[in-house]
Amino acid sequence: DKKELELLADNEIIFPQTIFLMPPITDKGKKIMEDYREFFHSEPDVLLQTSSGFANTYDLVHLLAKAIRKTGVVDRNRVREELEHLSIHEGLVKEYNPPFTKDKHDALEQTDYKLGRFLGTDRVVPIILTTQ
Repeated sequence: DKKELELLADNEIIFPQTIFLMPPITDKGKKIMEDYREFFHSEPDVLLQTSSGFANTYDLVHLLAKAIRKTGVVDRNRVREELEHLSIHEGLVKEYNPPFTKDKHDALEQTDYKLGRFLGTDRVVPIILTTQ
């Protein structure tokens, strides 16, 4: 609730994120945010507060759906095999090229994570690291 968010805002909270849905947002990101808000009748900033979790889930569900469509069945072994053979997929978090292989079962890599900081009571912003 709002009181808990205010308490969090008083502390510097830093955590890993894979995406920050904040300007500039891609056309695809804008369309998905509009569809989400319309479908769930949500406040404008709700999706921004959970952007990383939403975007990761969105991408992985679409990858899974693509594999199921290609196999034509919901068979765990066949779907897993198809996931390992998917080609390029343009997701919200990144372009997966390829998302998975026989030896790589995590579509995200270390370089896909960035540090975010909780700012105020409703936003997460990226931390820009510089080297000197």
